[in-house]
Amino acid sequence: MGTPSYLPASLGRKSIINYTIDEATNAVIGYAFGTDLAGNAYGPNVAYSYAWHSFDVMLNTADDTVVPEDVLASTGLNSGITSEVMLRIIALLECTSGLPDLGQVADFWALDPGALSKDPGAGAPEHELWAWHRMLTSLSEVGGAVASKIVHHRHPTVMPLWDSKIGMAYNPGDTWLEIHNDLTVNASFFSELERRFEVFRQNHRGGDGVETKRLRLLDILVWGAMAGKRTHMEAVGKAQLAGLPPL
Repeated sequence: MGTPSYLPASLGRKSIINYTIDEATNAVIGYAFGTDLAGNAYGPNVAYSYAWHSFDVMLNTADDTVVPEDVLASTGLNSGITSEVMLRIIALLECTSGLPDLGQVADFWALDPGALSKDPGAGAPEHELWAWHRMLTSLSEVGGAVASKIVHHRHPTVMPLWDSKIGMAYNPGDTWLEIHNDLTVNASFFSELERRFEVFRQNHRGGDGVETKRLRLLDILVWGAMAGKRTHMEAVGKAQLAGLPPL
């Protein structure tokens, strides 16, 4: 029985980004585990090139809501917040009763797309996403990128990531809806990409790091293309896979 084929994924709206399943596999593995192309051994002077270990893997705790560790972890994805901003966010978390609850919210790609361009109001699961966004961005010097990185670290299957590079591919005001559409239209593609990433991580990296789901994988693919890193990510990922049996 041959390896199943998957249609290429087309991502983005303002910019259209196409990936075959093999290109996407190379890119996400390169993002998570790639260093350089010279074959130098991993170490202090040859560190991982991208932020998977410094963000996705770091400071994971068993908490079911956003905690100070998530604020600190956001800096591992270049949130760029100062200690003053960090302290304001931590104070908000510690002094706010009844924080929005994403613990029981379905995976982002299973949410109601009609509630992702406008807050549907209290009682709807999507409202909790809007509530986190509004609460955090109400603070001075906390924009959508910082808010998304903090909440995504705690709830990586629920809160989409956003930064200026993602904003180059999706339309303002409809970013959540358009990301949701890309995940649902390409559901089998991302299911396979999740599977391949986890097989590689478990079988060839000793279980290093954390399982990584499609909301983050889409972010990696779009960010890599918009940031001009795609070619390098694919190359170092392909080098990681060289000589291994098919995933």
